[in-house]
Amino acid sequence: MRVVGWLKQDRWTSPEGQARSKILIVAEHVEFKPQLKKQEGDGKEDEGAEEGAQSADEAATDDAALKEAAGF
Repeated sequence: MRVVGWLKQDRWTSPEGQARSKILIVAEHVEFKPQLKKQEGDGKEDEGAEEGAQSADEAATDDAALKEAAGF
């Protein structure tokens, strides 16, 4: 799995006067890699798993586009 995003920290003061904060994980893009499974009995790999596969060139193009959109 690959996740592209950033961390965001929120800070505030509680009604009791205590400093509070929380950190959020903001995922802009999540990519799951296909899992290849053997089907019982026939020894073939799961053909449906390849449908979501992405070539290295496509992944690099997606990474560049995400970095550009995020201002990197």
